[in-house]
Amino acid sequence: EWPIVRTRNGRMIKAEPMEWGVEENGRILAKIEQVPLRLAWAITVHKSQGMSLDEAVIDLNNVFEFGQGYVALSRVRRLAGLFILGWNERAFQVHPEVFSKDGSFRESSAKAADSLAKISAGNLKKEQEKFISACEGKSQIDRSAEPPRFHSGRTKKGGIDTCAETLVLWNKGETVSRIAKSRGLKNQTILNHIEKLVKKGKIKREDLLKIIDSSLSKSLSEIHAAFQNLGDRRLSPVFQQFKGKYSYDQLQIARIFYEK
Repeated sequence: EWPIVRTRNGRMIKAEPMEWGVEENGRILAKIEQVPLRLAWAITVHKSQGMSLDEAVIDLNNVFEFGQGYVALSRVRRLAGLFILGWNERAFQVHPEVFSKDGSFRESSAKAADSLAKISAGNLKKEQEKFISACEGKSQIDRSAEPPRFHSGRTKKGGIDTCAETLVLWNKGETVSRIAKSRGLKNQTILNHIEKLVKKGKIKREDLLKIIDSSLSKSLSEIHAAFQNLGDRRLSPVFQQFKGKYSYDQLQIARIFYEK
């Protein structure tokens, strides 16, 4: 039998094999079938540094260095996701030198606050300007004096915006595949352009009907319902739900047609 996974909200899901494929022009280029599970492994506290985790089971029984406990506990984003198996005395201890430095920093901070409190507002502003200048920065006044910058609508290479080129061919009545072929691009890239142009109002949503064939037209409501139920606008989750029944191009066309 296939493994059963319990999600955070208590839902039970049987992890059955799923198939993923890469399709182009209706032809399957590659596909893979596997159980959609990722193995979980125990790691050391040192290995976990820099990670941000939703949940973690942490064993602090063998902590041997100051700060290890803090590093481990601070990996978890929220308290609800933290599970501690145990700890020793060293787990929550602060290094004596760090504790001493913290006292020095607090004392220096208090002295600096007292010194700043004695400076007039005018002199304080001058000191701030000097500091910004020393850091090779610009003050708010300097930045506001800069002329506004406008996007030229051109690519880095100086050519016409790539979406605009697609729009020109679209307005000539070209199909997605013909636009892609003439521009040396993939269908998905052209659909990305069309999606942006629809959002900008340069292509009317009803004009998309010319690229929706009869079979897809009958399935639009089904695909739209899948996007809504999953609460995810990405194509891959919907593709997986339908197990390859619809191509990525078809799913994207349906998304463009319904999405506001």
